[in-house]
Amino acid sequence: VWTTLAERTKALGHEAAFAGNEFAITAPVVAAAAAALQAQLRRLLKDILFRKAPAAVAGFASGMATWTAETAGAMEFLDAARRAQTRESDRIAAGHVVIVDDEIRVRDVLRNELKQMGFTHIDEAACGESLFRLLQDQTPDLILLDICMPGMNGYEVIGRLKGHIPTAEIPILILSGYDVESTELRKKSPATAIQVLAKPADFDTLKKHVAYLL
Repeated sequence: VWTTLAERTKALGHEAAFAGNEFAITAPVVAAAAAALQAQLRRLLKDILFRKAPAAVAGFASGMATWTAETAGAMEFLDAARRAQTRESDRIAAGHVVIVDDEIRVRDVLRNELKQMGFTHIDEAACGESLFRLLQDQTPDLILLDICMPGMNGYEVIGRLKGHIPTAEIPILILSGYDVESTELRKKSPATAIQVLAKPADFDTLKKHVAYLL
């Protein structure tokens, strides 16, 4: 994993080194861009983990430090980054997830499973219309979406989400008891691949996908 991450990081123009279970990246960026860079690198690591070691996709911590004129040396710099570390599992559990499904039984099961994962900010919508009413006041970090629903179906929900700038980047995980039409899905989301799980999804599989998307 570290070797792949080092190769991908260097391709972005950053310096990288690793030893044991630690990986360090140095990049000349202004302070205002540091958080965006950290998010980009965290996403890069999760992409690699999801393919090579999916059980570990939430099993790391990341921190960031800034080298200033007062920094005494490399060890002080690394220690500052270590002190700033946040566990990925804690960052994920702080996310806001919305469950969209017309079956209350399914929503109850998913809510209980998300609680087992550590989530506390969970909302529900029984249909697409209810989801968009909720989105008028808040922007969630992840949407768990059914496809076959009365009224606005899942494809229509995706098309509306992707066609509206404030919601276009919200990750979506489809949970469907029916076959998903890939052509229709690409039509509604041509620029972003959307992950699909057959319903009911087992807990461990759902947990890995949720952790990856957040």
